[in-house]
Amino acid sequence: MIVDTSVLPTDALTYTDEQFFHLVRNLCGNSSVNLLEILCIRSVQSFLLTDTKDIFSVINFDCDQLEDIKREICFQLQDKSYIIKPGVESSIKYLKELLLTKNNEHITRLRKKVTPPPPPPPTLTKSSSSTTTAPTAPAVAMKQPIPMSIDDHTKYVLEKFLEWWDNNKENVLPEGFVLKENEHFTLTVTNCSANLAGLIKCKCGVIKKLATKDGRFVLSNFYKHLQTLSCSMMKNIKKIYQHNRNNRNDNNDNNNDNNDNNDNNNDNNDNNDNNDNNNDNNDNNDNNDNNDNNDNNDNNDNNDNNDNNDNNDNN
Repeated sequence: MIVDTSVLPTDALTYTDEQFFHLVRNLCGNSSVNLLEILCIRSVQSFLLTDTKDIFSVINFDCDQLEDIKREICFQLQDKSYIIKPGVESSIKYLKELLLTKNNEHITRLRKKVTPPPPPPPTLTKSSSSTTTAPTAPAVAMKQPIPMSIDDHTKYVLEKFLEWWDNNKENVLPEGFVLKENEHFTLTVTNCSANLAGLIKCKCGVIKKLATKDGRFVLSNFYKHLQTLSCSMMKNIKKIYQHNRNNRNDNNDNNNDNNDNNDNNNDNNDNNDNNDNNNDNNDNNDNNDNNDNNDNNDNNDNNDNNDNNDNNDNN
């Protein structure tokens, strides 16, 4: 979407209180003014530093003071829940885009104003015979640093955060977990009239104002917050990790128990096979004994027959 900032006054970025609300009323209407006023957003800079999602999160709070504004900017559904009217939502988003574009244009103008100083004029030198004009070597102009854009500041902050996270994640959260922008925290950077401002909002709701050093943001206060016991987001992440870890340990224990049971069953089966083999061997031995007895009996019978035959011969 192409945004035309010519609809804004040249000093719109400095507006506060009544000037700010008058600007919002002209561009978005009374409903948007009432919404911002009840949220204590009373200046352009405060508006730019507040995430649009946070502005509309008012419908999620069960608060008597918010009932009137809910009825004004929302439709109430049959289940008593609320949905924001599309016109109100688009007006706030348009205002945010318009003011951000105006802010970026302001930064661009500041960068164009940074020019190197002109070289000094030539100096006159005198000699005994004549006067000559000798140009002196031009002074080396100190290169002025180009102001960083909002995108540059944002990129720098995120790079520094990832660098810190890589070096400290083992002391903060379980290995392999990464905190992500717009999922675990939101970053807002503005630069109005060379006044650099940055806010970082944790998912737990805590907002930290970023300090600056040599024209760049430092995140030490946000680092400290992530390592405190008061951050509910970090508590929940650690709790979920511990729960998943316990489940994995339980599953491993169950697998080990199943393996032990399988080993026992295999041992029992082997014992049963050995017993069956022993029984078969015993049966074979018994059969052999019976056969031997039968053979002995047959031999005895034959001997008896022979004796009888001998007696008959004698007779």
